[in-house]
Amino acid sequence: MNKRVFAAVNLPPEAKAEAVADLRELEASWRGVIFPRLISEENWHITMGFFGDRNEMEIDLIGEAIREAAAAFARPKIRLERIVFGPTGGREARMVWLEAVSADLEAVKKSLNNNLEKRGIVLAEKERRFSPHITLARFEPTDPGRLPRLDRKIGFDFEARSLDLMESKLSSGGTVYSPIFEIDFKGVK
Repeated sequence: MNKRVFAAVNLPPEAKAEAVADLRELEASWRGVIFPRLISEENWHITMGFFGDRNEMEIDLIGEAIREAAAAFARPKIRLERIVFGPTGGREARMVWLEAVSADLEAVKKSLNNNLEKRGIVLAEKERRFSPHITLARFEPTDPGRLPRLDRKIGFDFEARSLDLMESKLSSGGTVYSPIFEIDFKGVK
C-alpha cells in the first residue's frame, strides 16, 4: 500500500513555544484581510524533501538515503529568522511562514538529494531553490499588494536532533503528519 511521505526536520518544543507567542501577537495585523487556517503545532516542520505517494520498496530506498545523510552530519544549527507571508518572490501569497536560515541544513539537503539520486529517487521539487521554512498557517491565494506588512524578526537558534521520514495523511479534519522513523544526526564536524 502506498504512503504519502516526506523528509523533515521537526521542531523542538522550545522553538514551537517561541513561534506560538509571536504568531499570536501578529494575528491582529491581518484580521479582516485574510482568514488563515492555523496549522497545528504538532505539524510544524521544515520539509527537506517531498516524495508524494510511494510504495514500500521506494520508502525503503528513501529511508536508506535519509540514514546516510543523517550519519554524515552533526546536528545542524538552525536560526528561526522571521515570520513572513509566503511564498516569497512576488508570487501570490497563500501561507504564513516562519523562515529558517542554516548553511548546515542546506548541506544536509544537498547530501539527501545526492543520496536519493543514487537510489533512483528523483524529486520534482529539485528544480526549485531550497527555501527552509515552517508553514504556520494557510489562506486563499492573495496578491501581495493587498496584504499588511509582515516581517517579524524572531532570532531563535536551535540544533536539529534528527532527520525524519514522515507520513502525510489527508482527512476531513485536516492533514496529520506522523513519523515513520527518526534518524539522529551522528556525524562529526
